[in-house]
Amino acid sequence: MKILLPVDGTELSLQEVRVALRPALALLQQAAIHCETVVVSDSVAQTLLHEAHLLYLHGD
Repeated sequence: MKILLPVDGTELSLQEVRVALRPALALLQQAAIHCETVVVSDSVAQTLLHEAHLLYLHGD
């Protein structure tokens, strides 16, 4: 499975997307230690929801 980035036509594998999201997820986890709610931009939220959906569909 490849994931197409419409911005520039780059194709990434699901594994590449997971690796790319690790720093963002680490920051969110760190922020969650200090507060109950973390607010992210719409684009970050869409990316996280999309990744969660892919993990649900295709497993880990």
